[in-house]
Amino acid sequence: MIPQLSKPGIPAMSSGSELENQSAAMSWNTGWRIGGLLAALVTGLLLLAACGVSAGAVGDDRENSEQSSGSGGGKINVVATNSLLADLVGQVGGNLVEVTTLVPPGVDVHAFQLKPSNNLAIGRADLLVSNGGGLDDFLNPVLRNSARPEAKWIVVADGLEPSALLDNGDPHFWLDPGLAIAYVNQIRDGLVEVDPKHESDYMANAETYAGQISALDQEIEELLGRVATERRHLVTYHDAFGHLARRYNWEATALVADDGRDVAPGTLAKLVMRINRDGLPAVFVEPQFQQGLLTRTAREAGIRVGVIYSLPGPGAPTYLDMMRYNAESMVRELR
Repeated sequence: MIPQLSKPGIPAMSSGSELENQSAAMSWNTGWRIGGLLAALVTGLLLLAACGVSAGAVGDDRENSEQSSGSGGGKINVVATNSLLADLVGQVGGNLVEVTTLVPPGVDVHAFQLKPSNNLAIGRADLLVSNGGGLDDFLNPVLRNSARPEAKWIVVADGLEPSALLDNGDPHFWLDPGLAIAYVNQIRDGLVEVDPKHESDYMANAETYAGQISALDQEIEELLGRVATERRHLVTYHDAFGHLARRYNWEATALVADDGRDVAPGTLAKLVMRINRDGLPAVFVEPQFQQGLLTRTAREAGIRVGVIYSLPGPGAPTYLDMMRYNAESMVRELR
């Protein structure tokens, strides 16, 4: 059930950004180097030590599966790569699941370093949920090496329609509530596959939660409609909000694709010109990024700096909280 490494992810798309056309060609994976052989060796030793299994005890896969599955008091063990996916799993799975998040809330996924405890959690998992699209693909070797062969692995971006893709390859699909519902449905199906006896629970939970997302979508549309048309331009440090902008017919502009990129002087100059041209009163930053350059530029230009989130974190702990916070922040700063 574990995808092959040769399985292609979402293809890179040509850039649509007039500020930094070359950024679309970059990989969203910022180059974490995880040695496949070393990861496999360390993971194997950790799991053998933790489970008390000798190197030759490979025979009874079914017995090992029964001992591993549901070890959290009969709950289904799920590992999600980030806080957004963990929240969605928790909403669909309720008290039937035990969810472990690899990248903690408020931590930049582009700069995350794995710990040995992460490998152990992956080894206990019945279900793995990752985003794909280049966002968390750097974790794939560890997920593959540490997961049990019978574990189910969902890469939610792979289940989206091609029409969900943006030209710049932005993998933050969930910032469009319609695509977030597509995530929920895939998680529902994965939980049903690994725990069919609770199918009715997962189906009901997913339906209820999808209804909440749909209602929030309408609420956000109404909120953002309060901003004058000429000010419906979201300027951020981190290029993560293209799907949000497309859903609500806004424009989105960013300095960098992730926190590991340098900002070219020409890009910054063009951004300032756009801000002045559109008469924008604010730009937006995410707390987990080192956004000093954009903040200084905004202050020099005499405009405000608002806060926005691409992932649930301390200031907005759930997906619904985060989306509502973002909409309210955009309206507050740009009206």
